[in-house]
Amino acid sequence: EAGRIRAIGLSEASADQLVENHPVYRLPDGKYVISRYDDVKEILGNHDLYTARPNQEQLIGFPPRLEGDQDPEMLQRLQDLIASIPFDLGEFGKANVIVGVDPPLHTQIRSIVARGFVPRRIRALGDGIDSIVKECLAGIETAQTFEVNEQLAVPVPIRVIGDILGLPIEQHPDLKRWSDVLSASVHGPERGTAGAAVNLIGMLMEFGMTFMPLIEARRHEPGDDLISDMVRAEEVDTLTLIEAVLFLIILMGAANETTTSLIGNTIAYLLQNPEQLKLVDRRAHV
Repeated sequence: EAGRIRAIGLSEASADQLVENHPVYRLPDGKYVISRYDDVKEILGNHDLYTARPNQEQLIGFPPRLEGDQDPEMLQRLQDLIASIPFDLGEFGKANVIVGVDPPLHTQIRSIVARGFVPRRIRALGDGIDSIVKECLAGIETAQTFEVNEQLAVPVPIRVIGDILGLPIEQHPDLKRWSDVLSASVHGPERGTAGAAVNLIGMLMEFGMTFMPLIEARRHEPGDDLISDMVRAEEVDTLTLIEAVLFLIILMGAANETTTSLIGNTIAYLLQNPEQLKLVDRRAHV
């Protein structure tokens, strides 16, 4: 979709142009954008020819890779930071990440995390999401302006994922900050520098120190929540501590960026297609 295309540097292109004229588009950094449904389906389903293994480094930037000459002072900061981490950083580099493994391991991990997304729990999220959206839209009827991104597209996914992860509301802004650091460190212009690695590992340390105690607590005293479902032991099917942390990082980043882009793009497309906007307005009043 167009928001994602802009994020990866195709500011002059549209999704339709890619689908029609450039179904396989190579970016300057060597990555490819595949835009046609059948092609994407083939790639995702053909595990003999395509693999998800590069995704760990490409999507969460870990372990970080330094490129070219580096600032000695920043390298020293990176070394000092790594030395201060109160857990084994090497475990993060070895752990299985759901987006970076192929079947049958991917299937096994997916079946574990799917416990937290059963229909009962998804239905239960509905009322909470409606309440969050209503809060974000409060006063829009009389407001002269409404900033969609700032007032709706950004806060809604952050508050929803914060509730899903069991974080108190005062810590919800941390999720946005962590997600932004992750995106900038992995996809931003500083990617491959010691500075980006410092930011990434600093985020990882903060995230880990927040969620590791919560994960361990849920392992011993499970509740009715996502984390409890992920780490609940059923025979041998459970996530390790580090695997659980990495999955939560993936969940945080994916839920934040994609939903924010979806809301913003939806508003933009509806304004560009007033006949569709009228249909939405008509259904809203049914």
